[in-house]
Amino acid sequence: MQIISKVSDMKGRLIAYLGGTSVSAYSADLTTEAKRMASEAASQASVMTMPVLHNWTVGDVLALGGFLVVLGRFVFDVFKYFDQRSLQNRETDSDASKDT
Repeated sequence: MQIISKVSDMKGRLIAYLGGTSVSAYSADLTTEAKRMASEAASQASVMTMPVLHNWTVGDVLALGGFLVVLGRFVFDVFKYFDQRSLQNRETDSDASKDT
């Protein structure tokens, strides 16, 4: 049961870090449809290309926000890993001192 939990956790992390971009790698129909929609959208004026600050567009701001969310999640996972490791070390040390 623990192995299934670890595999599920790793799958969630892969999706979070890679952003699900590999989904289109095995779906040719969706990729073709996305390309068609992207070319149609490029010919129209988009909200994403509207300037917000100096040379920053709405798309740039959203991309930066997404990057910061993923970076924050990564930092949280690293902190959580080292915190759990130190907690396990403390438990092991306290168990060893009780045995003596």
